[in-house]
Amino acid sequence: FLLPRLMAAAGLTWSRLLALGLLGSVAYTVRTQGVQGLRARVRVVLRAVADVASRATGTPVGDMQAAAMLGAAALILGRYALAAAPGPASGAGRATFAAYTKGYNDGREGLAFEPIEDSPAAAQAPSGSGFGLGSLLKLGMAGGLIYQMGAPGGGPWSAANLMANMRNMNPMNMIFLMNVLSGLFG
Repeated sequence: FLLPRLMAAAGLTWSRLLALGLLGSVAYTVRTQGVQGLRARVRVVLRAVADVASRATGTPVGDMQAAAMLGAAALILGRYALAAAPGPASGAGRATFAAYTKGYNDGREGLAFEPIEDSPAAAQAPSGSGFGLGSLLKLGMAGGLIYQMGAPGGGPWSAANLMANMRNMNPMNMIFLMNVLSGLFG
């Protein structure tokens, strides 16, 4: 109840608050334990993520793969979950309210109808967060294609298989994958 109001007053979004928290935690760890302590904590987190991923997939996962998974998860979280969705106070809401107010005042004063000019902010205001069924389908298609390239013939998934199959990828599949990924992150 109180945190969203404080965040709105300070002009913070959830993504900025999380970034500040992460930056503060890194600064505190460096101050109290030094850079070596920070490296040790990062290794512990990466090993924990790698262990969870290994248990979930049944395939050994290295620390670098865990770092890549954390980076991808952070990008997806930042892009879709923490993106600020426009509320009723967005440009389109203000423009609609301005038109309503002008019409009300004109009617009260008995003036003739004069349409209000469209503001460029109202025409360009996004109508949603951008994450919906289409994004889920694109994410599923990209994930399925990447998984199939990493586990050819139903074998165990590995990053080496993924890289080898991406180098030798059919051009139409490459165009399809780039189109899906550009729609997700573009």
